[in-house]
Amino acid sequence: MRIDNRYLSRFLPDVTAAADGSFAFTDTPPQAVKTIYRLTWAGDDGSLKVRAQHQVLVGEGR
Repeated sequence: MRIDNRYLSRFLPDVTAAADGSFAFTDTPPQAVKTIYRLTWAGDDGSLKVRAQHQVLVGEGR
Protein backbone atom coordinates (compact mmCIF):
# COMPACT_ATOMS: atom_id res chain seq x y z
CA MET A 1 0.00 0.00 0.00
CA ARG A 2 1.14 3.58 -0.50
CA ILE A 3 0.68 6.10 2.29
CA ASP A 4 2.17 9.62 2.22
CA ASN A 5 4.17 8.85 -0.95
CA ARG A 6 5.76 5.81 0.68
CA TYR A 7 5.14 2.22 -0.33
CA LEU A 8 4.48 -0.03 2.63
CA SER A 9 4.37 -3.78 2.40
CA ARG A 10 3.37 -6.45 4.83
CA PHE A 11 2.58 -10.11 4.73
CA LEU A 12 -0.91 -11.31 5.50
CA PRO A 13 -1.44 -14.71 7.14
CA ASP A 14 -1.40 -17.78 4.91
CA VAL A 15 -4.77 -19.05 3.72
CA THR A 16 -5.90 -22.56 2.84
CA ALA A 17 -7.63 -23.12 -0.48
CA ALA A 18 -10.94 -24.98 -0.62
CA ALA A 19 -11.29 -28.18 -2.63
CA ASP A 20 -12.33 -26.15 -5.70
CA GLY A 21 -9.24 -23.91 -5.40
CA SER A 22 -11.08 -20.84 -4.10
CA PHE A 23 -9.94 -18.88 -1.06
CA ALA A 24 -10.78 -15.73 0.84
CA PHE A 25 -9.02 -13.36 3.21
CA THR A 26 -9.79 -10.17 5.12
CA ASP A 27 -7.58 -7.10 5.26
CA THR A 28 -8.35 -3.72 6.80
CA PRO A 29 -5.86 -1.02 5.74
CA PRO A 30 -5.48 1.86 8.21
CA GLN A 31 -6.92 4.41 5.74
CA ALA A 32 -8.32 4.69 2.22
CA VAL A 33 -5.47 3.69 -0.09
CA LYS A 34 -4.67 2.08 -3.42
CA THR A 35 -3.61 -1.46 -2.51
CA ILE A 36 -1.90 -4.13 -4.58
CA TYR A 37 -2.43 -7.69 -3.41
CA ARG A 38 0.24 -10.07 -4.65
CA LEU A 39 -0.62 -13.74 -4.25
CA THR A 40 1.76 -16.66 -4.59
CA TRP A 41 1.34 -20.42 -4.66
CA ALA A 42 4.47 -22.53 -4.15
CA GLY A 43 3.03 -25.43 -6.12
CA ASP A 44 2.81 -29.07 -5.16
CA ASP A 45 2.83 -32.52 -6.78
CA GLY A 46 -0.34 -31.73 -8.74
CA SER A 47 0.19 -28.10 -9.80
CA LEU A 48 2.88 -25.64 -10.82
CA LYS A 49 3.84 -22.57 -8.82
CA VAL A 50 2.11 -19.31 -9.75
CA ARG A 51 2.07 -15.63 -8.80
CA ALA A 52 -0.65 -13.06 -9.52
CA GLN A 53 -1.47 -9.56 -8.40
CA HIS A 54 -4.53 -7.35 -8.37
CA GLN A 55 -4.83 -3.66 -7.57
CA VAL A 56 -7.85 -2.37 -5.67
CA LEU A 57 -8.83 0.99 -4.23
CA VAL A 58 -9.77 0.54 -0.61
CA GLY A 59 -12.08 3.32 0.51
CA GLU A 60 -14.23 4.24 3.42
CA GLY A 61 -17.75 2.80 3.47
CA ARG A 62 -20.52 5.32 3.09
